[in-house]
Amino acid sequence: MRFRRAQSGFSLLELMLVLALIGLISGLGLAMLGGNPGRLYEARLEQLAARFEDARARARLQGWVIGWVWDERGYRFVRLRALSQGLQWEALGREGPGDSPDWPEHMQLSAVALSDASADMPLYRIWMPGGERLGPVLQWRWPEGQAQIDRDGRLAMSVR
Repeated sequence: MRFRRAQSGFSLLELMLVLALIGLISGLGLAMLGGNPGRLYEARLEQLAARFEDARARARLQGWVIGWVWDERGYRFVRLRALSQGLQWEALGREGPGDSPDWPEHMQLSAVALSDASADMPLYRIWMPGGERLGPVLQWRWPEGQAQIDRDGRLAMSVR
């Protein structure tokens, strides 16, 4: 009586199938984001609008005054704190809705800042604990389109 040895490993066909699936998934991901820079800009603004809503909710729930500072490199959320030397804006970091240190380079904001929170990042939005919101309409332009986030945090886009 002969016994058959169990084979281990993958066949060439199985390996080719896995590689084909990885290529297909990578291609779809690239087409959705990397191949279409306009979609990247839209996704960033949708994320920002959601973070604005989160900042508004945190300000109300925590009783904080939250601000949003921005420059061409990215944005961050800050909180107004009363310290012994007076009022001061400080970064929220993990306590905040989320920062973005890598804003798309061709996406330009046109709005007038409320004030300078620091020398390198001007303050554009403020959410108060009572629900009030301060700040201009934020308008962005990029080569394929434009968008704006109004004072209530609603996003409107037009893509060319």
